[in-house]
Amino acid sequence: MSTTTPSTPDPSATDLRSRLGLETILKPVRATSFYAALALPLAYVPLLVSGLETVSQTTTFALLLGLHVLALAAGHGHQPGE
Repeated sequence: MSTTTPSTPDPSATDLRSRLGLETILKPVRATSFYAALALPLAYVPLLVSGLETVSQTTTFALLLGLHVLALAAGHGHQPGE
C-alpha cells in the first residue's frame, strides 16, 4: 500500500488566494518587512554603544530584537526587483 503526495500546490488553494486578493495584500507587507529587516539593526548601534544600563534601554532593545525577528519571518518570501 502506498500513499501519494501531490507535487504541485492545490489549485483550489491558489484560486482562493486570488479570489480573496491575498496576494495583493501580502506583496507590500512582505516588501515592507524585508526592508525593515535590513534597516532595524541600525537602531541597535546607539543602544549598544550607550550600554543597556537602564530597564527602559534593555526593554527597547528586546522589543527591537523581537520586531526584527518578526520582520525577518514576514519578509522572507520577498524577491527584490519583482
